[in-house]
Amino acid sequence: MKTAIKNLIERAGSERELAKICGVTQQSVSKWLKKGYIPSYSHGRHLSILYTIPVEHLCDPDIIPHKD
Repeated sequence: MKTAIKNLIERAGSERELAKICGVTQQSVSKWLKKGYIPSYSHGRHLSILYTIPVEHLCDPDIIPHKD
């Protein structure tokens, strides 16, 4: 099963390119891939909009603001 993070990396072209898009290091993107989620809501939201992937598929559910 391909994770959403793996999908992002493939669509960006590489971990390095995805890192450039987010303004983080390639090592950060590698950690996201290992964890299976992006630990920053702001990065997750940005990539969600850019690549039309639901933010819920990218971020840890505990950091996503809940709509009441």
